[in-house]
Amino acid sequence: MGIAAICRSGHQYGDYGWASAMTAIPAGTTTVTATWACSTGPVYPGPWLTNCALQSITFG
Repeated sequence: MGIAAICRSGHQYGDYGWASAMTAIPAGTTTVTATWACSTGPVYPGPWLTNCALQSITFG
């Protein structure tokens, strides 16, 4: 099973970044909570570059 996130820097000229992760979801799971870390920085010439990474995941 895969999970994915799209994040944006919020900068006027920022781009969208995305991240995905593959994980096994236990049987009976009704909720999945994921925490993502996003960072952004300028790239010349061009928009701000956004990077995302999965920090943690919990199942409920």
